[in-house]
Parts: sequence; structure tokens; C-alpha cells
Amino acid sequence: TSTRPETAAADMALTIAQAMQLPSGPGTLIIPGDVQWAEVDNILPPLKIPEPTAPTSSDIDAAVRALRAGNAALVLSGRALRAAGMRAAERVMRATGCRVLAPTFPPVQDRGAGLLSPDKIPYPPEPARQLLAPYRSVILAGAGEPVAFFGYPNSRSGLCAEDAKIIHLCPPTTDPSVALVALAEALNAPPAQAVPAAERPQAPRGALTPLAMCQAVAAAQPDNLIVMDEGATSGFAYYGLAAGAPPFTYMALTGGSIGQGLPCAVGAAAAEPQKRTLCLEGDGSSLYTIQSLWTMAREKQNVTTVICKNRAYAILRWEMERARATPGPASLALTSLENPEINFVKVAEGFGVEARAARTAEQLTEALHYSFKTAGPMLIEANLE
Repeated sequence: TSTRPETAAADMALTIAQAMQLPSGPGTLIIPGDVQWAEVDNILPPLKIPEPTAPTSSDIDAAVRALRAGNAALVLSGRALRAAGMRAAERVMRATGCRVLAPTFPPVQDRGAGLLSPDKIPYPPEPARQLLAPYRSVILAGAGEPVAFFGYPNSRSGLCAEDAKIIHLCPPTTDPSVALVALAEALNAPPAQAVPAAERPQAPRGALTPLAMCQAVAAAQPDNLIVMDEGATSGFAYYGLAAGAPPFTYMALTGGSIGQGLPCAVGAAAAEPQKRTLCLEGDGSSLYTIQSLWTMAREKQNVTTVICKNRAYAILRWEMERARATPGPASLALTSLENPEINFVKVAEGFGVEARAARTAEQLTEALHYSFKTAGPMLIEANLE
């Protein structure tokens, strides 16, 4: 809290610095009304962001021992998912044969041809535990220990094997990409090299299923795209299909914050206005923050929004099934978006955003190519079967 007008600027600079230093996160500064209205004549102080701490030899040595013992997984998150960290992780993988993984919802990840594409830990806990079961050591580089998204009855939250050793490569104040480079050097790992490009899908034809939608996006996306993925149940296939796309930046839902996609796309487009941003957005999720379309139109942002229209809150129905609930007509109606059905083309046009509907895979591909070549925002309503 700022208590004096003379220190308000310094307080703000300190709050920004604390939000940007590792571990980065939100910062809050409370400025009372009388401080806001006061007049001051002082110089804005320079922004001083503390440098990350260096990796420790004890942390690196513990990871080296675990990796050389075999049956190890390396889970990346934070800055470890940027290009430098991914290249270092690829060196570690080639030196030790470890499995490299990403969290279910990576916050920001550099992706595309030439970069390692680690498998994501699945969202459902059963396949996640099956994936992690073989590993006696799980090394975390910028990541937290893998846990289930929700706490389910008669089921433990942890996803790793119960006897697995959890090793933190570095503390939160250390840049995990730097720690990964140190780990690669300690292992005498081979130099970084470009990863052979994964096969890129062909543009699909025919019925517009969720898989076809993901194939169409992965086949059409241009170089240097920013992708905000909140496709939820309709977009699960996209991550794997996009491994061979031209280099791009990938962002995913963080913390289960339904409705994050559209405002996050606005922020990405504001930060990188020279790039095209693509938002894969569930129809139900979009309704939490649909007003973001107005901001896109007002700021003339280069954002392509694909509404994954399955006419339901499918993720909620899936969770009801997991809870072994037997939904009746009222419960089903609460998760339905069919009475009345939402016309997202008209909604977008009402906010000043150009829009069109796609009912076949070919129509979606055509609309994507059009939007990528057209300045300003555009919404594509993908009517899924």
C-alpha cells in the first residue's frame, strides 16, 4: 500500500519489478484515494528487476545421478518451455534417454518444426498415472509436481508412482532454462541440433469433426503465429498435430480458468501486434468473456478466433460422468447450449468483428487462409459434428 504521494512512483516500480522477477506472478499495489489525487514533482525511479539466482551444484548433481540411474522423466514448465530450455532438454534426452514431458496446460511454449515437442501429461488422471508409472525419478524443471486437476473420491491427487523420487532441478528463483543448460553440460551431452520436423497434417476434407478442425488449423497456420488454445474437449488433438507446423508460440489454459482464451488473445495481440494471433475457443468457454471481441474490433487487432461449436459445456458433462453422476433432464439442460442455439456469427458482427460460419472441413480451411491474409480481427464459427 502506498501511504505517501512522494513514494507512489517508487512503490509502483517495486511492484512491477516483484511481478517480473522469478518466480514471476501477479503483483498488487493499493493506492488510497488521497494519494491518487495529490500532486507531486518527483522523478520516476528506474525499474530494477533482480537477476535470477544461479543453479546450485547440489541440485544439478542430484538430477545427474537420477538420470544416469535410468527410468527418469524430465517435466518442463515456465522458461524451460522456451526455445533455449527446449534445446537444452533435447540434449539431456539424447544423452540419457529420459522422457521429456510438458504439463497438461503449458503457460507459454515455443513450438514448431526444429524444436522438441514433449508429450503433454494427459488431463484425465488415469492415463496420466499410466504415463508416469514407469519412472522411478521425476525431475522438475520449472514445473510443479504433477497432480490431478481435481480431487476425486478414493483417488490420490499425485500422478507420479508412489515410490518415485521427485527432484527439483532448481528453486523458483532460478531460470530453469539456465539450469537445463548446466545439467546438459554436467552430463557431457552432445551439442544441440535441430529436431527432425514432424509430419504436418494435410488439409482435411468432409465432415467437420473435432479432429478435422484440429487438422485444418495445424495444416493452415502460418509462420510466427501466436496460438491461444482453449479448445477444451474439442481441441485435445491440436497439440500433437501442430508439432510439424512452422515455428509458433503456444499458450494454454492456466489453472482451469474457463474464459481465459479471448482476453489472453487480446493481450497477446497487444504485445505482438506485428504477428497474427489465433484463439481456439470452446463455445461455452467463450461466453464468460465474449466482450473481448469488442476490444479486438476497437483496437483493430490481428486475431483469428475459431469457436469450437459443439453446442454444450462438454467438459462439465465429462466431469459429471467422472463423478458417476446420472444427470437428469435438468442437469443436461444446464450444460446444453442448444435452447436457444447461439449464432456466433451474429454475436461477432454485433461487436464489430467480421465473421463467417464453417460447416465442412473445406470451409474451415478456406476461412482460416482468408483470415490469416486479412488485417484485423475475424471470428470463424466451426460447427462441429
